[in-house]
Amino acid sequence: MIAYGAFDKGSIIGFSIIGTEFFGSRNQYLPLIEFEVSYPYRAKGIGRRLFSSAASEALTIGAEKLYISAHSSKESQAAYRSLGCTETEEINEELREKEPSDVQMEYPLILLSSCERQPMGELNHNLLCQYNRNKYFEKEK
Repeated sequence: MIAYGAFDKGSIIGFSIIGTEFFGSRNQYLPLIEFEVSYPYRAKGIGRRLFSSAASEALTIGAEKLYISAHSSKESQAAYRSLGCTETEEINEELREKEPSDVQMEYPLILLSSCERQPMGELNHNLLCQYNRNKYFEKEK
Protein backbone atom coordinates (compact mmCIF):
# COMPACT_ATOMS: atom_id res chain seq x y z
CA MET A 1 0.00 0.00 0.00
CA ILE A 2 1.02 3.58 -0.62
CA ALA A 3 -0.56 6.28 1.53
CA TYR A 4 -0.75 10.05 1.34
CA GLY A 5 -1.89 12.18 4.24
CA ALA A 6 -2.99 15.76 4.71
CA PHE A 7 -2.27 17.29 8.10
CA ASP A 8 -3.20 20.44 9.99
CA LYS A 9 -1.16 21.29 13.08
CA GLY A 10 -0.01 17.68 13.40
CA SER A 11 -3.48 16.14 13.08
CA ILE A 12 -4.51 14.11 10.06
CA ILE A 13 -7.35 15.72 8.14
CA GLY A 14 -7.41 13.50 5.07
CA PHE A 15 -5.75 10.57 3.36
CA SER A 16 -5.65 8.48 0.21
CA ILE A 17 -4.34 4.93 -0.03
CA ILE A 18 -3.71 2.85 -3.13
CA GLY A 19 -2.96 -0.84 -3.33
CA THR A 20 0.01 -2.15 -5.26
CA GLU A 21 -1.46 -5.37 -6.67
CA PHE A 22 -2.51 -5.01 -10.30
CA PHE A 23 -5.68 -6.63 -11.65
CA GLY A 24 -7.97 -6.52 -14.68
CA SER A 25 -7.88 -8.20 -18.07
CA ARG A 26 -4.59 -6.41 -18.88
CA ASN A 27 -3.46 -5.79 -15.30
CA GLN A 28 -4.40 -2.18 -15.94
CA TYR A 29 -5.97 -1.37 -12.56
CA LEU A 30 -4.67 -0.49 -9.11
CA PRO A 31 -7.26 -0.08 -6.36
CA LEU A 32 -7.93 3.14 -4.50
CA ILE A 33 -8.35 1.46 -1.12
CA GLU A 34 -9.25 4.46 1.03
CA PHE A 35 -9.95 8.13 0.37
CA GLU A 36 -11.30 10.53 2.97
CA VAL A 37 -11.17 14.21 3.94
CA SER A 38 -12.56 15.39 7.28
CA TYR A 39 -15.78 17.35 6.86
CA PRO A 40 -14.47 20.79 7.95
CA TYR A 41 -11.69 20.55 5.35
CA ARG A 42 -13.84 19.60 2.36
CA ALA A 43 -14.29 21.92 -0.64
CA LYS A 44 -10.81 23.39 -0.14
CA GLY A 45 -8.97 21.36 -2.79
CA ILE A 46 -7.42 18.98 -0.26
CA GLY A 47 -9.31 15.92 -1.53
CA ARG A 48 -8.45 16.76 -5.13
CA ARG A 49 -4.76 16.97 -4.19
CA LEU A 50 -4.83 13.72 -2.23
CA PHE A 51 -6.59 11.96 -5.11
CA SER A 52 -4.16 13.41 -7.65
CA SER A 53 -1.20 12.29 -5.55
CA ALA A 54 -2.51 8.73 -5.37
CA ALA A 55 -3.32 8.72 -9.09
CA SER A 56 0.11 10.09 -9.99
CA GLU A 57 1.80 7.39 -7.93
CA ALA A 58 -0.35 4.69 -9.58
CA LEU A 59 0.69 5.97 -13.00
CA THR A 60 4.35 6.04 -11.95
CA ILE A 61 4.27 2.38 -10.96
CA GLY A 62 2.60 1.31 -14.20
CA ALA A 63 -1.19 1.42 -13.81
CA GLU A 64 -3.49 2.70 -16.53
CA LYS A 65 -6.49 3.27 -14.23
CA LEU A 66 -7.48 3.56 -10.60
CA TYR A 67 -10.30 1.25 -9.55
CA ILE A 68 -12.70 2.69 -6.99
CA SER A 69 -15.35 0.81 -5.04
CA ALA A 70 -17.31 3.98 -4.27
CA HIS A 71 -19.69 4.24 -1.33
CA SER A 72 -23.32 4.15 -2.42
CA SER A 73 -24.06 7.67 -1.11
CA LYS A 74 -24.83 10.26 -3.77
CA GLU A 75 -22.33 12.64 -2.14
CA SER A 76 -19.46 10.15 -2.51
CA GLN A 77 -20.34 9.33 -6.09
CA ALA A 78 -20.65 13.02 -6.97
CA ALA A 79 -17.22 13.69 -5.48
CA TYR A 80 -15.65 10.92 -7.57
CA ARG A 81 -17.45 12.08 -10.70
CA SER A 82 -16.19 15.63 -10.14
CA LEU A 83 -12.66 14.20 -10.14
CA GLY A 84 -13.27 12.56 -13.53
CA CYS A 85 -14.25 9.05 -12.43
CA THR A 86 -16.81 7.03 -14.35
CA GLU A 87 -18.44 3.65 -13.93
CA THR A 88 -15.85 0.97 -14.53
CA GLU A 89 -15.46 -0.93 -17.79
CA GLU A 90 -14.54 -4.12 -15.90
CA ILE A 91 -16.00 -5.26 -12.60
CA ASN A 92 -13.74 -6.71 -9.93
CA GLU A 93 -16.11 -9.35 -8.56
CA GLU A 94 -14.13 -9.80 -5.33
CA LEU A 95 -14.49 -6.10 -4.47
CA ARG A 96 -18.14 -6.02 -5.50
CA GLU A 97 -18.92 -9.02 -3.28
CA LYS A 98 -17.30 -7.31 -0.25
CA GLU A 99 -19.51 -4.22 -0.65
CA PRO A 100 -22.46 -5.11 -2.91
CA SER A 101 -24.12 -1.69 -2.61
CA ASP A 102 -20.95 0.18 -3.67
CA VAL A 103 -20.71 1.61 -7.18
CA GLN A 104 -17.67 0.34 -9.10
CA MET A 105 -15.84 3.25 -10.72
CA GLU A 106 -12.55 3.94 -12.44
CA TYR A 107 -10.25 6.85 -13.14
CA PRO A 108 -8.19 6.74 -16.35
CA LEU A 109 -4.73 7.98 -15.40
CA ILE A 110 -4.31 9.57 -18.82
CA LEU A 111 -6.50 12.37 -17.39
CA LEU A 112 -3.68 13.55 -15.10
CA SER A 113 -2.19 16.89 -16.09
CA SER A 114 1.58 17.17 -16.48
CA CYS A 115 1.65 19.07 -13.16
CA GLU A 116 -0.05 16.22 -11.33
CA ARG A 117 2.40 13.72 -12.82
CA GLN A 118 5.30 15.27 -10.94
CA PRO A 119 6.47 13.45 -7.81
CA MET A 120 5.38 15.03 -4.51
CA GLY A 121 8.95 15.70 -3.38
CA GLU A 122 10.19 17.35 -6.57
CA LEU A 123 11.57 20.84 -5.91
CA ASN A 124 11.28 22.29 -9.42
CA HIS A 125 7.52 22.81 -9.75
CA ASN A 126 5.84 25.07 -12.24
CA LEU A 127 3.64 27.84 -10.85
CA LEU A 128 0.43 25.76 -11.03
CA CYS A 129 2.03 22.95 -9.04
CA GLN A 130 3.26 25.39 -6.42
CA TYR A 131 -0.27 26.70 -6.04
CA ASN A 132 -1.65 23.20 -5.49
CA ARG A 133 0.96 22.14 -2.91
CA ASN A 134 0.94 23.40 0.64
CA LYS A 135 1.85 22.52 4.21
CA TYR A 136 -0.94 19.94 4.46
CA PHE A 137 0.58 17.22 2.31
CA GLU A 138 3.00 14.42 3.06
CA LYS A 139 3.70 11.04 1.51
CA GLU A 140 4.44 7.83 3.37
CA LYS A 141 5.48 4.47 1.90
